[in-house]
Amino acid sequence: MKLTEITGKELSLAKIAKQRADSKKLTVAKVINTVKSSTMPQADVDEVLDALEGMPRDKVLSAADLDQLVAISGVKELYDTFGDLFEAKTVSPKIVDMTDVDQEDAYDHTQTTDGIKDGDVLDLGDGNVAIMVQAWPTTVFGKIKHFHTLADDYSWDTIDNGKYKASHELAKKAAGKETK
Repeated sequence: MKLTEITGKELSLAKIAKQRADSKKLTVAKVINTVKSSTMPQADVDEVLDALEGMPRDKVLSAADLDQLVAISGVKELYDTFGDLFEAKTVSPKIVDMTDVDQEDAYDHTQTTDGIKDGDVLDLGDGNVAIMVQAWPTTVFGKIKHFHTLADDYSWDTIDNGKYKASHELAKKAAGKETK
C-alpha cells in the first residue's frame, strides 16, 4: 500500500512509521540544530555546544543523557524543549529497612545488596531517608554520610522526567513527613 504526499513522493506505510519513530528520537544533531536556531542567550548556546563537542551527530540521546547535558551545560531550558520526547519510566519503589546498617557502611550496602533496586526508598532510621537513583543512593531527608544529594536546581518531580515521583512520595511516608 502506498500513500502520496503533497510533494508527490510515494511513501510506504512502513517508511512513514519509521520516519515518525525517528522524529521522536533525540540525536546530537537535533540538539545542535535546535539550539543554534533558538532564541536562547548565546552563552547558553555555547555551553550546550561545548558539552556536545566530539559526540557523533547521529548518536541517539537517552533521558539520562539529557540529564547529563543539562548538568554539564547548566541550561535547564533543554528539558522544556526536549523532555517530552521521553516517556517517564516509572519505578515501583519499596521501602528497604536499613535501620540495622551503620551509616559508615550504608553506601557500600546499597552497592552490594541484590534486593535494592532503582527507585527504592532507603530508610536508615531517625528520619534519615534516601532514594536509590540508578546506582546512587541520594538523600531525601536527614543527613546520611557518604550519600549523594540532589542539586538545588533539580526536584524529584523533574529528575529523569518524573521517574522518581512515586519514590519521593514513599520517602515522605518513611520519614513521617506526609503532606495531606
